Amino acid sequence: MLPNLTPLQYLTLHLLFVGPRTGRQLRVALRAMGVRHSNAAFSKLMTRLIAGNLVDPSVAARSTGDRMVHENHFEITDLGVYDWMAARKFYLNLAPPSADLVPIGTESGAMAAYDEKTRQRVIRNRFARAFKRLARGMLKKRLPHSK
Repeated sequence: MLPNLTPLQYLTLHLLFVGPRTGRQLRVALRAMGVRHSNAAFSKLMTRLIAGNLVDPSVAARSTGDRMVHENHFEITDLGVYDWMAARKFYLNLAPPSADLVPIGTESGAMAAYDEKTRQRVIRNRFARAFKRLARGMLKKRLPHSK
């Protein structure tokens, strides 16, 4: 059976295992993991998590100088932990596809079609070419001469 969580919901619940976090902390952590979305999209994500009883919201007020700022704090619920664990179990129990099933036209398919010795040689050659390109680029940059 498919998990109830989307990958983004799964990741957000994973971040809440540390403890309650503010909306700003969650957005920064998601951005650091490569998730790029607007504030409205984040608000919609959190609204859906709250509606599903996966996250418990609270509002805390703090003063910054002469004004009060209200921050949303989110904490994972027991149902959120249960759904996160069910999704994790589902994805960990998936068997990887056979190398015969991976199309040879793709990069991963081409690598899967090789035997282990050839695969290692191809990886070494690609690494060596990338290193040579990097070295060539670094040598082209001339350091300014000091007088």
